[in-house]
Amino acid sequence: FDATILGGYNVLYYSSCESGSVSNWVGVQAACADDGALSCRGVPWTHTPYVGETGHCNVSGTHWGQYGADASRMPWRIAMDYVLFTEESEKVDMYDRTGHIDATIKFNARHYLHRFVTQYRRFAQCDGGIPGDCDCHYGDCKVNDTQAFPLSAAFEVNERTDEPPTHRAPGLVCDNVPNYGQTWWAGFMSWPTFTAFVVPYSEKVTYHEQTIGPMNRTESMTWMQALAHLCDFSKFNDEGFWQIGGAVCQTNYFHASQEVVSTMIMSGSVPALPKKGWRP
Repeated sequence: FDATILGGYNVLYYSSCESGSVSNWVGVQAACADDGALSCRGVPWTHTPYVGETGHCNVSGTHWGQYGADASRMPWRIAMDYVLFTEESEKVDMYDRTGHIDATIKFNARHYLHRFVTQYRRFAQCDGGIPGDCDCHYGDCKVNDTQAFPLSAAFEVNERTDEPPTHRAPGLVCDNVPNYGQTWWAGFMSWPTFTAFVVPYSEKVTYHEQTIGPMNRTESMTWMQALAHLCDFSKFNDEGFWQIGGAVCQTNYFHASQEVVSTMIMSGSVPALPKKGWRP
């Protein structure tokens, strides 16, 4: 179990970017000289995200080296690790690519989830931590409705010429995720990123000479409140034919499944597990 945690977080570190984006499929390889051997020494993430030095891999119709439908579940999975094992998820030994402990690498569930929060705080065109700053103010918007468009700028993957944002968001691709992935406007891509806000943002984070300060509990809760108001449930009844409104609130299976899991984590429906030795 401990080895799974160690391997998982080290592979995640070497297959993700500063925005939190991670590849659908990544390579881990530490081949034994003897094909019949059950185990041998090796460092699986030596060449991650590649299989060996240059190899690729993918199945299920999604692409290697791209942040898409299969990779989109990573934020809520790590958020669940943090919620269920808050103390334990802080304690992850990180290694360099040659298999030696590297104390300069600071990475665990909290650090990974901070990447998504930081991405929104740096590049979204509104601040969800300020009440009303991301509210929708046009058309048939209702009071407190959140407008999706300003938030999308943080994870924009398309180059646009017709309307802002007109550029791809920084940090979505890197050596670990070399190809641009799927759009934030798919509910299965956007909603899992919102679960990152369950983690306290309690320290300063510096990116490219820009320092992002900590958030207090009220700011974090305001962010989650804003995100929860992206969907309009006013017609989710017999009279409204059970419609759900909202640009990133799709209702088909794959979108809805990620939206439901994400909102359950954000709502506190997933409690921390009892300590070892606890008895009811």
